[in-house]
Amino acid sequence: MAQRFSLPWAWPYLGCATLAVCGAIVVASARPEFFHPYFSDIGAVLGVCLLALVGLVAIAALRVSGAFFRSLPLSQRGLVRGGLVVVAFALCAIVADIALRFPRDINVPVPWALAFYPAIAFVVEVAFHAIPLALALISFRAPAPALVTACVVAVALIEPLFQVRGALAAGNFAPIDFFTFAQVLAFNLFELHVFRRFGFAPMYAARLLYYLCWHVLWGTARLWLLF
Repeated sequence: MAQRFSLPWAWPYLGCATLAVCGAIVVASARPEFFHPYFSDIGAVLGVCLLALVGLVAIAALRVSGAFFRSLPLSQRGLVRGGLVVVAFALCAIVADIALRFPRDINVPVPWALAFYPAIAFVVEVAFHAIPLALALISFRAPAPALVTACVVAVALIEPLFQVRGALAAGNFAPIDFFTFAQVLAFNLFELHVFRRFGFAPMYAARLLYYLCWHVLWGTARLWLLF
């Protein structure tokens, strides 16, 4: 059953978008090369702003259709449990880094990381989750639960395939590529579960915590410990 459109859900999303745009402005003004692989010549600030607008429309369409969101309240206990799950994902990546060794330059260095990752996390959530889900689900009228699940799984595959695109093109999968695909897929499924139950902002917060642990804290420590 379609949900009645209401504005309050949009305020947390707009807060996330504002944080992302501010991060993009800070990094693009000093180190635009960090965003170049993602936005090329369009410009990071313009790219984030455009994605924010399209993402707002996508989430509004999902809410109006009633095909995806459950809009459950997020309890303090659920917040702690979700945070522990995210930290566990980050710890798995750290163990894999120690055992299998990711390349040296996979992380944006601090202090730029503190502005870059809030921006790129928002880009990932909108481009890989909100927009594809909206395109998939609003194509169907009152989709069955099995179809919704299939769309969620299909959307969850986008980022892991993007992460291993180089190995796919070369046809040469190393152990680190298998780990990356499996771990990113599992994390995307977790995030989409959070998105469906609690909304965009908790999903974005989960990725921010993951990036803080993996890219910022470990990303700084690994340069000293591994290289």
